[in-house]
Amino acid sequence: MVFLDIHTHSAARNDSEIIRVRNLRPNETISPNTFCSVGIHPWSVPENYSGELLAVREGLNRDEVVALGECGLDKVCSTPYEKQRKAFLDQIDLSEEFGMPVLLHIVRAWDDLLAIKKQVKPSQPWIVHGFRGSEEQARQLIRAGLFLSFGCRFSPEALRLSYESGIALLETDENIKDIREWYYEAAECIGCSLQELQRHTLALGAGLFPRLRLHKHFSAIR
Repeated sequence: MVFLDIHTHSAARNDSEIIRVRNLRPNETISPNTFCSVGIHPWSVPENYSGELLAVREGLNRDEVVALGECGLDKVCSTPYEKQRKAFLDQIDLSEEFGMPVLLHIVRAWDDLLAIKKQVKPSQPWIVHGFRGSEEQARQLIRAGLFLSFGCRFSPEALRLSYESGIALLETDENIKDIREWYYEAAECIGCSLQELQRHTLALGAGLFPRLRLHKHFSAIR
């Protein structure tokens, strides 16, 4: 069965065992026969980001692009927060226009994120990538209708709660660990079999990322 890595910076191609969604910045080259997401990272919002936003729009027209992101809010980075917020809202508009799920980078901006979600009422899924928060924080986000993706640093309680709630995904992000190793560790932490975890993430991924289902690499779960 296939391993789904929904957010990675690795340039490795998909193979018979691993489906990778590679994170790209605007204007990066989109390679054929790959899966990727494209978005304006809050660390990298320029003074005038209209060109980057146009590049994101153009990327969303490519079948290889399965999600918008990563984008979001980061109160620790040097980018002025209001600029981040505006760029985030503009990208949410694109997500709704193109019917694309969003991969979120959120640092110390949870209240603002939830307020924006309540105001916008998005029709597309929002997935928090690299979630490291507590079980209680996970519960709050789950109640708000968010999905959570876990990398190699995580709260075991939050991972178990998210899996039991049917909203957990896995990723490698910038970690060099093989996604297969991470699945084995996560399954042990959750208390389920590797195959059960694979079935869960693949079924969830198929529901959240419609374009994945259009490609032969994802035919294993049909």
